[in-house]
Order: sequence, then structure tokens, then C-alpha cells
Amino acid sequence: MQRHKQIIAYHIVMTTYGFWLPNDPRGSGSFEVRAEWLQPFGKATGTTRGARLALSEQQWQNMAEAKRSLKFPPVVLDGHQALSVIRGFAIAVQGIDIYACAVMPEHVHIVTGLLQDVDNFVQSLKERSDGQLKTDNRFPHYTAADADERKTIWAERHWKKYIYETEDLLHAIQYAEQNPIKAGLKPQRWAFVRDFP
Repeated sequence: MQRHKQIIAYHIVMTTYGFWLPNDPRGSGSFEVRAEWLQPFGKATGTTRGARLALSEQQWQNMAEAKRSLKFPPVVLDGHQALSVIRGFAIAVQGIDIYACAVMPEHVHIVTGLLQDVDNFVQSLKERSDGQLKTDNRFPHYTAADADERKTIWAERHWKKYIYETEDLLHAIQYAEQNPIKAGLKPQRWAFVRDFP
């Protein structure tokens, strides 16, 4: 009888609104472009296989034009906003093993231990960080109408990888920790992050 491998951890990636569109030529994981204002820029790319491929100048221009067509401007967190996001996360992660967390201007990497429900956990992260941004008066509003209409800084979808082996977990932790450094930012170590035994 073959035994199924047990999940030991998760690597979660959350993106801010407007960072990675469903018809991004690098691949998106989306299979439908629901927003009508994005449909003129092509079909959903579905796969992430092309994510490491270099884009042509025309493709970069097309992506920039697609982002300009969004209902709201894309969210790019500044340092103060990132700290508000971390304060919100600190509430959401209580009682959960967090092995790495990196808040980038347009996305977040989180490596966690076992969770009862990954999607509910991500929703809690989003709600707590949005709430903290509003409490700190750092939620990105661009117009008065936008302030009432925009409910979250986050994209609707998130990416999650199930981790079964300690080696893969250590790789995910290292990847998350190196993300800010590769982008020319300072290393990040937050109070709620603990070392993996």
C-alpha cells in the first residue's frame, strides 16, 4: 500500500492589485480575463511556464498600457505602507508557525507551517493588513470616489505551493529571505518569524 506524503509547510505568494495581470505574457495561472477593460490586451495566459522568459520591448509596452487601463492605479507599497502591512499580518499569524515573510513593493512571500485552511489564512492576512493600512491612514486612495470603492490593496488570487520535504521547505525559506536582497532592499526579519527547527 502506497502512503501519501504529508504536507509539512506552505509557500504563499500574494500580489498587490495590478502587479500581475491575467493576460501577462510571462504566464499568470489565470484562465479567464474577467475585467472587460483588460480583454483588449489578450487572452489569459494560463500557465506560468514562460515566467522566466525575457519579454520584447513591445510586450513590455503592451503590459504597461494594460496597467494604465485598470480601474484603479496599481498598488506599489512604500516603506511606511509595508510596515502597516506587517502590523496587520502580526495579528493574523498569531498561533501559526511562520518561517519566512518578505514584503516587497508589489508582492509578499510567506512560508508557514501547517494550516487548517490556506485560503482562509490568506483572506485573514488580506483583511488584517487592509484594516491596518486604513487605521494608520496609509491605505492608497487616489481620488475621493476611489476611497469608497477600493476595498483592498490585494489582487483577488494568490499562489500557494504545498511543501512535503524539509529540503524544499529550507529552499522556500531561503528564497523568501533573499527576495528583498535581490531587489536591492534591506534584509527583513519580523518578530513573528521563527527559525525552522
